Amino acid sequence: MITSKQIIELTEKYNMLYNPGSGQTTTVIFENPTSSDFQDMVKTSKDGGRTLFELRFIADNKDSKVYVADSWYVLHDQMKFALGFPPDSSFEKIPWLFDGVATYSGGKARMTTWDKFDVFITDRKHSSPELNEWIEETLYAYKWGWVDKYIGGFSSVLDSYKEKYKKFIKAQK
Repeated sequence: MITSKQIIELTEKYNMLYNPGSGQTTTVIFENPTSSDFQDMVKTSKDGGRTLFELRFIADNKDSKVYVADSWYVLHDQMKFALGFPPDSSFEKIPWLFDGVATYSGGKARMTTWDKFDVFITDRKHSSPELNEWIEETLYAYKWGWVDKYIGGFSSVLDSYKEKYKKFIKAQK
């Protein structure tokens, strides 16, 4: 179980968040979480009884860090703000940051989706040369394999997004 001291340290370090709808005044963001961190997150969640526990994460390829929080309480933009990334940042301009969603079940976290990409593919009005460039740089310019240590299946899901992107580009021609 996470201790009060750890919560205070994390609160000071990450300028913790307040999400009025959650009924909770702080959200713990774990950096490069261990299996016990994931267990603590589930235990302290408002809805810790869920069989399938959903997480939001941000992978920072510049620092090789993964930041994870309970998706019940926090959005990616709130996490970015709390972590000191520019609040008006757009991942179109920061391709070394990867925001994803994972599930935690059976003692393991596994990647499920990349929200920004799914919006890009399904909603054509978001398509632009700049966005194509950002997606391509995020997918191909960085080595993301290290994320698998924290979020299982990351590389295989990323590979599936590479295939989706190839098909998307081919269809645009």
